[in-house]
Amino acid sequence: MKILTITLSKIITALLIIGYTPSAYAEAIPQKSQIESSKESIAGTFLKSFMAKEKYITSMSMAFESTVNGIDTSKLPKERVEKLKRGQKRAKELMLKELSWEVIREDMVKLYAEAYSEEELKELTKFYLSPLGQKVIKTDLALLPKANDIIMKKTQELQLTQKIQKIMMEEMMK
Repeated sequence: MKILTITLSKIITALLIIGYTPSAYAEAIPQKSQIESSKESIAGTFLKSFMAKEKYITSMSMAFESTVNGIDTSKLPKERVEKLKRGQKRAKELMLKELSWEVIREDMVKLYAEAYSEEELKELTKFYLSPLGQKVIKTDLALLPKANDIIMKKTQELQLTQKIQKIMMEEMMK
């Protein structure tokens, strides 16, 4: 026990000599909030490398387009169709403004920080910054509209919208 006390005493003395006070030691230990903010910073870097903002804007635009394009305008007068198109344009602008990337970015950073470890985020970032990762991102962005077109075409071929509307009406009439 005496050896442990002497050794501990020597360690404390050495720390004090180099200016390492207990408060400095406490400051040197990262607090949980600092660790989380560091992890969130890494998650933010990952999202940037992943081009999450661009993917988000593309996905939101496509979701909006597919929703409003589902409106049957074939029986409307031309002037009403033009008014509808103007309204759709304004509604899309509002949606992209009110639900912009900047509005959801912090929540997305937290989501990814919770889903992945710091090391995983670093590895993902490294991958998406690599030539192959950049190709995956660019190709994915280019394929999104085409994939959406395939889904819309199949939805029309299968008359899925009509079938869904029929089910909804049946349930509402019960």
